[in-house]
Amino acid sequence: MTQPHTTITPLAHEAQHPAAPRARFSASGLALASATVLTLAALATAQEQPTTAPDQPAASTPASSQTQTDDAASLDLDTDARWIVRFEPNVWVPALRGDVSVPNSSSIDVEDIGADENEPAPAGRITFRADRWRILFRGFGFSLDETAGAERGFTLGGAAIAAGDRVNTDLSFSSFDAVAGYELFVPLDDKENDVRLAFDVIGGVRITSVDLDLSQQGGGASAAGDNVWALPIIGGRMALDLPRGFGLDLTVDGGGLPGDDDAFTWDVTVAFSWMATNNLGIEIGFRHLDSTLSDGDGPGALEFDAALAGLFGAVVIRF
Repeated sequence: MTQPHTTITPLAHEAQHPAAPRARFSASGLALASATVLTLAALATAQEQPTTAPDQPAASTPASSQTQTDDAASLDLDTDARWIVRFEPNVWVPALRGDVSVPNSSSIDVEDIGADENEPAPAGRITFRADRWRILFRGFGFSLDETAGAERGFTLGGAAIAAGDRVNTDLSFSSFDAVAGYELFVPLDDKENDVRLAFDVIGGVRITSVDLDLSQQGGGASAAGDNVWALPIIGGRMALDLPRGFGLDLTVDGGGLPGDDDAFTWDVTVAFSWMATNNLGIEIGFRHLDSTLSDGDGPGALEFDAALAGLFGAVVIRF
């Protein structure tokens, strides 16, 4: 009599495919593309137990031994879950809209001084995910150096600037987010058709830096201000996985701190991605980041009440 043999195959958990609007903003259409090639492969191995030789009596297996075997198999399945890393180098091309004010100056609409052009900003995002948990780090650096004639008069550093005077705007704006997320519920998980819808809650901190210098070209008027703000943020994320490697991701967050130096921020990011392989894909999307920041009080205050918004493109590397 031949004893049937048993094959135990560890299950391999497939990585989940993770990953707008201020009324005053009018988006400029820009196209961008970036390409990078990185290929990683992962294979699952199968282990097979030896069979019992023919015509030998089947050996009895103690119940305790069988229980230990079952426990070991369950333990293998649990420990098979691992951290999935998703890296997204990208280029964001936003335009600036809103009002700014440097010390001893009146509030200025950035459109009145020609500081509203789209500019490419290097950016990046890296996500670590295991089971329902997600840790995200992302950041960007935006800068512009524009000189244009003022469309209307204003005060700069205590001096009067007339309409037509040429004003130079030198701005550096950078932001860094550190966020943790947890998958709250999955209303749709159709494995047969490769469709999955999940909702996460997120929370963390956003560190924002502004360095603004305005100066009159050919004149003596100038003023500058800079500061760094660290703001708590909370929000939510929706991730929709579609067949053939396509996906849609929407993230909304915001937060701030009241006080002498009021600071508030909110952000909307929508992205559409396509994974050509399990490890390599592309992503395009739109991001709108709104910031209301102040440093100081009275005439010597730095005020930044503006938004950056525009298209972005990314390469997605997952391993």
